[in-house]
Amino acid sequence: PKCQLSYSDHLQGTQAYRQFVAQIQHLHPNLIVYDPAVVVCDIGKNICTPHSEAGQYFYSYSDHISDYANSLIARELIKLTAEK
Repeated sequence: PKCQLSYSDHLQGTQAYRQFVAQIQHLHPNLIVYDPAVVVCDIGKNICTPHSEAGQYFYSYSDHISDYANSLIARELIKLTAEK
């Protein structure tokens, strides 16, 4: 229970960063912005936790995304850029 963060707290903690990215995107409308929280957080349950899937953890070395999570994120990025 100590190794989790609510998604709403994540949004609050990253608000300044997300506002900055939104400003850049406004200046450059073709900029693709991807938020990996959709992969590593359960947004519907309002929780970000170092959970696992198929026996693979999403984080390693404290708060670094694991190789497994990296591969999931890469798949999403490939789909996103292929659509553009």
